[in-house]
Amino acid sequence: MGCCKNSRFKNKRISKTYFEKDSNHYSFPFISYNENEIKIIPENYDSNSCYEYDLDLNNKKEIIPIPLIDPVLFIKDEFEWILGSLKETGSNEALFAYYREKEGLNSKFIPHPLNPIITGLRGSRNAGPIFKLNNKFYRIAQNSTNTYGESIIIKEIIKFSPDEYEEKELKEIRADHFKKYNRGIHTLSFNEHYICIDAKRFEFKFTK
Repeated sequence: MGCCKNSRFKNKRISKTYFEKDSNHYSFPFISYNENEIKIIPENYDSNSCYEYDLDLNNKKEIIPIPLIDPVLFIKDEFEWILGSLKETGSNEALFAYYREKEGLNSKFIPHPLNPIITGLRGSRNAGPIFKLNNKFYRIAQNSTNTYGESIIIKEIIKFSPDEYEEKELKEIRADHFKKYNRGIHTLSFNEHYICIDAKRFEFKFTK
């Protein structure tokens, strides 16, 4: 999930688009934008790689040959980073980081020496974009300790460089605090206009 409508793109028409129809799983369409373009990076680990698309879901380009789950890309200082989970280590149980120099965006991503940088069911898997506020970076993470989508955790990134990583938990948003969709929450994404979440509920229905 992601919000791509932004004041910098207010004159650009935004319409519904769909990923290519194949047998692969597509989800978590992370939105990355700068002054000139919007890029969409979906989770697509079935393809054994991680790709980016333009706004119309064309011009498919591999950015890292690793099947990352819930990938998030961002730039900090002179480096471009991509963070995500891996199926073989448990999609909810570990977070991996990769980086490359911002000036060499055609170069290969390098794995962080501390990988996995975060472990455990509480707060490893991404739940939205990394954002910056008052010169501090924050990561939105999932808590699946007791059930998938149990809650979302906001974490402040204390140290983040090619040599170190440290974060601390600040706030928990629990699905069971919602009135209607109170059985799970998976994603939080926002910009200056919108806040988007996805949540679930259970319904009992009679069938014929």
